[in-house]
Amino acid sequence: SFLDYLSSLPVQNRPKELYLANRRPLVDRKFNQFGDTKIHQIQADLELPWNFDFRVSHVLNLAADGSSTSYSIESARSFTNIGKNLAQWVKQISPNVLVHASSGACFGIKPIAGNSNVSQDKSKFISSRLQSEEFITNSCKEGDVRSVIARLFTFIGPQLLSKKQYAVSSFINDAVSNGVINV
Repeated sequence: SFLDYLSSLPVQNRPKELYLANRRPLVDRKFNQFGDTKIHQIQADLELPWNFDFRVSHVLNLAADGSSTSYSIESARSFTNIGKNLAQWVKQISPNVLVHASSGACFGIKPIAGNSNVSQDKSKFISSRLQSEEFITNSCKEGDVRSVIARLFTFIGPQLLSKKQYAVSSFINDAVSNGVINV
């Protein structure tokens, strides 16, 4: 979606170069719609220290885990490790701006602290996201990098209400059952 957005911009507003780092196998995608923009795809284990050999002015970290195992302890650990590595890398390269797209699922209709209704798995999910945000925010402050924590929610899809890992499904279910949306 982000690449489609960039390709819709006027040519003079597009970046000159893009570096796409991904922990999954790279998609064999043709980038003809970008014209003169150089696109570099990098596959890396983002849980290992980031030793990327390039500098950038802007970083967009799309750090979502919308899988069915997103509340697992392993997923929480992985997310925290990636957040630590991003924070360390930001210290090294000092970009102008870092946007970290974090999960809106940290916030639902139930309070976080001291609520026995919040499952242990969701608690690990929440703490991993908040801990990663803290690493990133502190790193940006130290390096005088403008940081933005963007809370993302998923609002589309035919099976949305059955996906309890998304905060928006709890908002909608609460509205339907109680007539009120609590965010």
